[in-house]
Amino acid sequence: MDDNKFLSKIDSLVDFFNSEFQTKLGKRLETVMIVGSYAQGKLSLDRPDINYVIIWKERGTADDYLELGKILADSIQKFLEDFVVRPEFRPYKFSYPAKRKDKEVFVNISCLNYFDKHNNFFIPDFVLDGFYQTRKIIFGYDVLANIDITVTKKSVVKNAIAKLSSHKVQLDRIPLVYNINKDSDLIFNESLDHGKNLAYFGVELLMTDKQIRDKEYLTIINDKQKLKEFYSRCCPPALASINTILNSRNNYEKWKNDKIKAIEVYKAAFLLHNLLQDVATLK
Repeated sequence: MDDNKFLSKIDSLVDFFNSEFQTKLGKRLETVMIVGSYAQGKLSLDRPDINYVIIWKERGTADDYLELGKILADSIQKFLEDFVVRPEFRPYKFSYPAKRKDKEVFVNISCLNYFDKHNNFFIPDFVLDGFYQTRKIIFGYDVLANIDITVTKKSVVKNAIAKLSSHKVQLDRIPLVYNINKDSDLIFNESLDHGKNLAYFGVELLMTDKQIRDKEYLTIINDKQKLKEFYSRCCPPALASINTILNSRNNYEKWKNDKIKAIEVYKAAFLLHNLLQDVATLK
């Protein structure tokens, strides 16, 4: 499948989700938005991921989540001949692929409760700001438009240990639940995903308060060369890990079944976590 056809199929997947969310869950939802690279028109076809934020009108119920699960299951079957839809609820839950296939599209859905709006949904400001800066409203009204989102060095440091720990718990378990000889693709994918998110968070953790207030992190995390230059200046021991993580993302389809590459990116993500943990502990 060439890139143009692949992108067209991904657009069809997004259209499917948009329609299903509105038809089957619309009465329960205040807002549906897409955030991240797809919303910005910067989707990577090496490892495409679609990131949704849905906000329940009150609180999501068990029935709501069961219905959402059915929508995801239907999407997997509908597009299975074209690519494998891989739901991911990082950093805690990664789905087992319905089929081992070269083409994969990852879908992450962040579920928030409108009930929690006045507490900024109980998520860190730097995460909420990422949603705010890249959002594209699919339906409903723009809930984030009137929320005060102020990212500071203090708030980043305050949440650093919890953020880093959420990744470390999963990194510790990756080689314990997968067989490296049979599941190198799963080890590769999960390690890459943790490594990428740690790399982005590390930028905010290493920045000065002024750089954070000026939102310089938005420019750096969207430019691979600037990301490497930043780590070269601010945390040189992490640069090798950053290079491995970026190269792994660029060569996802080519390397994901390579056991040696899976081990390399796993070690890179693990080392990056430890280096950032040391930084957070000293703040």
